Amino acid sequence: MPAWDNKRLRPVGVRSSDFGGFSDAAVYRPLVANSQPYFKDPERWKPTVIPDVLVQILQKGFRNKFPKLCRLSGPDQSTLEPFPYRDADVKVAKAYASSSGWTVVRLHLQAVDCEDTEAGFDIDDPWFIVDAKQSVSYLDSGMWLVDAGDYDNDGKSELVFSINRYNRGGYEIFYDAFEKRAVFEFSYH
Repeated sequence: MPAWDNKRLRPVGVRSSDFGGFSDAAVYRPLVANSQPYFKDPERWKPTVIPDVLVQILQKGFRNKFPKLCRLSGPDQSTLEPFPYRDADVKVAKAYASSSGWTVVRLHLQAVDCEDTEAGFDIDDPWFIVDAKQSVSYLDSGMWLVDAGDYDNDGKSELVFSINRYNRGGYEIFYDAFEKRAVFEFSYH
């Protein structure tokens, strides 16, 4: 049968605005396609609940990355004023752990970068990585995890994220113990 035969090409799941990016359109969840049949996840990435001790380490990592944040104030919510947030204000939004000891965590705090000249865009939920020694590093922000798999058949899982930023979409793949990345990004207008 031809590859475009409707009997073989069927959508997976249901449409949702969760996957629509900046446009908020209801679309199907993206799937990873590979030219070779490499898709196993040897590091077995799974959603997880992280212990409080690790949450505190991540909150300190967040503060190192975002030491000075602001909030909007004033009658028209257009004035930035310093927001002396507490570490406890930074919440875990999502967390995934691998069998090899890595953890990726999306953190959330409703605040604005004080250097934001447009005064009004909350920081995109940043992602941090934690290695087996509990060393924390900033990964990126404004994205969500699509899938984990060994797409190059090197015995290690790669992580694919969908970019979901203001007027930006695309995909970002992290590989080689998060030392390398490849980005495909576009703007909506």
